[in-house]
Amino acid sequence: MPVRVALGYLLFVVYGSLVPLDMQPLAPGEAWRQFVDMRFLALGAESRADWIANGVLYLPLGLLVALALRRALHGVPGALLAWLFCAAVAVAVEFAQLYFPPRTVSQNDLLAEGLGSALGVACAPWASAWSERLLIAVRRRATDLAPRLIEVYALALLGFSFFPYDVVLSGQELSLKLNSDTWGWLWAPAHASRVLAALKWLAEVALVMPLGLWWAWRRKPSAGLALGGGLLLGALIEAGQFFILSGVSEGASVLSRGLGVLIGSTWLVGFTQGGTAALRSTLLRLVPWLAAPYLLLLLLANGWLRSPWQGADAARGVWSELRLLPFYYHYFTSEAAALFSLASVTLMYLPLAAWAWAGQWRPGRAAWLAAALALGVEASKLFLAGMRPDPTNVLIAAAACGLPLLIAQGIGPVMDGRSAAASPTALADGHRSAPRWLGWAMAAAAMAWSLTFPALAWAVLAVLGACAALVAWRPASALLLVLLALPIFDLAPWTGRLWVDEFDLLLLVCCAVAWARSPAAAPAARASLAAWPLLWVATALGIGTARALWPWPGPAGLADPLSPFVALHIVKGGLWAWLFARLVNRLRDSGAAVSTWIGAGMVGALAATVAVVLWERIAFTALFDFSADYRVTG
Repeated sequence: MPVRVALGYLLFVVYGSLVPLDMQPLAPGEAWRQFVDMRFLALGAESRADWIANGVLYLPLGLLVALALRRALHGVPGALLAWLFCAAVAVAVEFAQLYFPPRTVSQNDLLAEGLGSALGVACAPWASAWSERLLIAVRRRATDLAPRLIEVYALALLGFSFFPYDVVLSGQELSLKLNSDTWGWLWAPAHASRVLAALKWLAEVALVMPLGLWWAWRRKPSAGLALGGGLLLGALIEAGQFFILSGVSEGASVLSRGLGVLIGSTWLVGFTQGGTAALRSTLLRLVPWLAAPYLLLLLLANGWLRSPWQGADAARGVWSELRLLPFYYHYFTSEAAALFSLASVTLMYLPLAAWAWAGQWRPGRAAWLAAALALGVEASKLFLAGMRPDPTNVLIAAAACGLPLLIAQGIGPVMDGRSAAASPTALADGHRSAPRWLGWAMAAAAMAWSLTFPALAWAVLAVLGACAALVAWRPASALLLVLLALPIFDLAPWTGRLWVDEFDLLLLVCCAVAWARSPAAAPAARASLAAWPLLWVATALGIGTARALWPWPGPAGLADPLSPFVALHIVKGGLWAWLFARLVNRLRDSGAAVSTWIGAGMVGALAATVAVVLWERIAFTALFDFSADYRVTG
């Protein structure tokens, strides 16, 4: 296995070093003369990242070759032979680049590649010992497997965070960094698009969630400790990136790491306690609800709402200039930008791998699904002004979905054996929903928000407090209170609140407290078919809202009741309906008399509405005077 992996990576190194494969004829004697005369270039700070990236490219090659040779040749002889092989590859590749301009050949590249190979060879003993422990975990102790994999993931994440390692080396470079747009107390000015900055922030949250999960397995930290540890991790990473010339450092990323570790150590850990079978079941149940947001984020990240659409003539022009050679466009950018693009595309399509794993798909089938989706996304860029499709993204998407499943196939029987040993009771107990403290925190936040009302603030707070107390005593009473308040709890003429009103706060308090006070039921084996119509309704709401708010009307539109922001009222209604339906299902599963409480709430709401109608007729016209033009609002 190490031999095949080493050969595969060797082919990647050779191919990537010769792209764009534009071979030019050159006499062998002239090529040898140019190769012998190559010089050591005086590189500035702006070229340091590319120089270091050459060494990083050869580090895995030295590691893999050394591991492949360890069975036949141990110790110093094996390490020396591995380094000589990598050095020979570097020399051969640099010589071949003379035939593929505009590639640059220099002694700097050979030095970086030699140092990278040596570092990889030096890491081989540690990697070999770790791989042996991993194999033992796979064969004997399945409980140790996931932590071992997360340890490697953590090292890879830290390595990626500081790439390309072009460290600030002088006071002049530090001054240059201070005056650049690659750092900010909250957001770095280098982010031309706030949309992409927000997507990057969400990705950072997701990337550190496994670290919180690993911490919960090892030490079970409190929520405060997990948040503090995540913030400390984020501060260390961002401080390190500040001293990387090409790094982007911003305060928002500190918050994203803190939130990611907190979520991983509290919410994510619950999905792993029932074993593989329970985790697969949970993922399948979540697919209908997450598919629409995932597709919207995927299209958003690929420019659907950031670039104007263009016609077929412009699309044909883009197609005529498109190069289909894999990794062609990665050559015409820096190594740091190329790696960031590779990582970004991989993250875009990794959710498909999780879905395929939950559904127990074959790796080939999952890879074809990801490739088809990526092909559609890249083809749409033909019609987006300023965008260019990259055929390489189709290959990256297929690899991002197929390779994890290939790895999972190798370790799957062990993990499935572990989950098979778990009893149905253990699976039910292992299922966790949102932590209970989150419900109480949301209820407290809603009640605190009511104090910002310009009128009747204390009255609204009193109503919310009474509702919270009643729901804490009888969680099912939330159904009665929400339905009862729906037609009559409207104080907008006095408070003037349009976007978040008193009914929103009441519904949030009732649902949050009821959620915290009711037990979670075991997950169903498969997602309900009823979830799919709701999924498409959510998709329609998302598309409609995006069309209404694009182009962005600006914050001034919040003060206009007829602005495009009115679309948020419709989305808010859909969100509240979904939240209420989830609460109904949760209370039903816990054994509450849901129909009785809903019926009482609807009858009470009808009676209250009739009472308001009678009061309004008496106040503004005669009770039985139906000849007047006045009509009641009820």
